[in-house]
Amino acid sequence: PTLVLELLNDTGDQSINVDERHFIDVVLQQSNRIKTLSLSERTNVIKSLKTIQPRFYSIASSPNRDAGEIHICVAAVRYETLERKRHGVTSCFLIDRCPIGSQIPVFIQRNPDFRLPQSPSTPKIMIGPGTGVAPFRSFIRHIYNDASVADSMLFFGSR
Repeated sequence: PTLVLELLNDTGDQSINVDERHFIDVVLQQSNRIKTLSLSERTNVIKSLKTIQPRFYSIASSPNRDAGEIHICVAAVRYETLERKRHGVTSCFLIDRCPIGSQIPVFIQRNPDFRLPQSPSTPKIMIGPGTGVAPFRSFIRHIYNDASVADSMLFFGSR
């Protein structure tokens, strides 16, 4: 970890915010110094990196209408910093490299507090300010053909 901090802080350019850089930026910028590291030092640098954390997506399908399928809504994360194009690992994998109908490994993390009211006749106002539309799409698909459903309104934000 100390060696990684040295590599991060020894950029020669004080105008660059450390938080803006990815590990590949450090490798490219410090390639001459990295070449001088011993194998054990290089190994320690790699071992000190954090593993990629899971990405959480809300289910956008309904078991009533989409039996045997799980739908999600994904927006590609694409941006540029330090004159390099960046992309979200998972969102761009799903959009650019994973054809519709592909099977990919997932796990479910339940949220028992996020659910429709017990009575279908209860009016619903669904608000998703910047959180995405997926769970609300799921709700709407779930209640779509139910004649006893009360009025429902959906407000959501997007960047």
